[in-house]
Amino acid sequence: MTKTLFYVFLFSCVYAYGQEIEGYTYDDSGRVPGVRISNLNQEIVEVSNPNGYFRVEAAVGDTIHFTSVAYDLYELVVEDQHVEKKFVVELSISTLDEVRITGYRSRNTAIEDLDTELSGQIQKDIKKHPNLYRTSKGNIGNMIQSIFDLFKNDSKPENASPQYLSFEDFEILFLRDDFFDTEFLTLELLIPKKSHDLFYEFLAIQQLEYVYLEPSYELDLIDKFYKFSDEYRNMLSAEKGKSN
Repeated sequence: MTKTLFYVFLFSCVYAYGQEIEGYTYDDSGRVPGVRISNLNQEIVEVSNPNGYFRVEAAVGDTIHFTSVAYDLYELVVEDQHVEKKFVVELSISTLDEVRITGYRSRNTAIEDLDTELSGQIQKDIKKHPNLYRTSKGNIGNMIQSIFDLFKNDSKPENASPQYLSFEDFEILFLRDDFFDTEFLTLELLIPKKSHDLFYEFLAIQQLEYVYLEPSYELDLIDKFYKFSDEYRNMLSAEKGKSN
């Protein structure tokens, strides 16, 4: 009897602490990398990867904090639905009305010593506006340099390569959107639930551009989904016929 109770207790512990939650951190502009995910109950900390994907150990009832520079704190109390499937955490940009500065001395700090995300933002800004971070040459010198940078940028326009929707983009779309959901996938596009991930992979190969996520392209995206779902099912049927 004692041994039986021990195994029941052991199983309960494994079940409680062997669970995980996973999903994506998101804002109005897209996926958010580098978000700190803290499980307050189990003292576990993870960080969302460059694609905004996260996975952290958590049991039902645990409290999870999502924190990042420039975003409000997002608190989640884990429920059964969070453990069962991936979900999207939508972050809100910080709405602080004022920033108070204490003291009167400025302090020079190496960029490398700053918060990783803040450092990355500064580095991007340096590349975009190098003249703002250049050593002062006096008013006239800075003016000449700014004009030179302006003509330099205009003389060599960058041809941005098109950005295509990835597996993660389609997965997030069907997790986050009110219209494009799992019912649309299963009932309208006739993609079985067990094949949803494979269908996302198939869609990623089609190289749809990000512009299709804009509201004005919704009807075009619907047409693409119907077209690609037909192709996907025909491909599976052909493969099944070969195997037989």
